[in-house]
Amino acid sequence: MHTLLGSSSLLLTLLGAGFLLMVLARVSDWSQRRRFQLVILTMPLVALGLGVDGLHHLLSHFCLLRFPI
Repeated sequence: MHTLLGSSSLLLTLLGAGFLLMVLARVSDWSQRRRFQLVILTMPLVALGLGVDGLHHLLSHFCLLRFPI
């Protein structure tokens, strides 16, 4: 489950940033371009936050102790 969460957040970040970069090519107003660029730059931080939250869940709930290695 944790691998799925990590890989899906990474995939969504990459797809979202790619889509916004395609939209950015069509925007001519500089103030809107800056907003798009800011959103693109914060997307990896969102993925990092989800990863830290998953790590917190893993360490605080001991969810892997129930399963044999």
